[in-house]
Amino acid sequence: MATNVHYKPLPMMTAYKELGWDISEFPNAYAYYENLITLPLHTKLSDEDVEYVIENFRDVVNDVIVAGSIGIYLGIVIWITLLCREPAYTCRVIMPFESYRKIYSGDYKSLVENIENIVMFFPLGYYLQMHFQKDWKQIAVKAFIFSQYRACTTYYNKRLF
Repeated sequence: MATNVHYKPLPMMTAYKELGWDISEFPNAYAYYENLITLPLHTKLSDEDVEYVIENFRDVVNDVIVAGSIGIYLGIVIWITLLCREPAYTCRVIMPFESYRKIYSGDYKSLVENIENIVMFFPLGYYLQMHFQKDWKQIAVKAFIFSQYRACTTYYNKRLF
């Protein structure tokens, strides 16, 4: 599917350049020009052609959304794991759901860490499925169960070793 830019700012046209106009003096026009494309549009487009343009445009938008979602998710995981956690110098065994007990007792830091853990251990595959499927509640429940299973296995592994 061909796209093009049909609307060039006047200072970029030869006649206006020769008159001394400089595109750097028109930053808004240039910014608009940089971010504009024209989709196929003319009077001889058939209904099938219009459907083809729409389907391809949707595919491109979905690809951009997925790529953006992956980037945001990875950025959040990196932020949580590398930049905002204090390093633990000792290994201690914690009881399952200990953080929930702390939250109920009013510990705000545990609440924030719990939310961060849910985001971090809610695998990216579940996020993408939620994006493309309508049954996101079922997917969220499965991801929550997976996250709790992982927490319990970590607890028991630390108890054994």
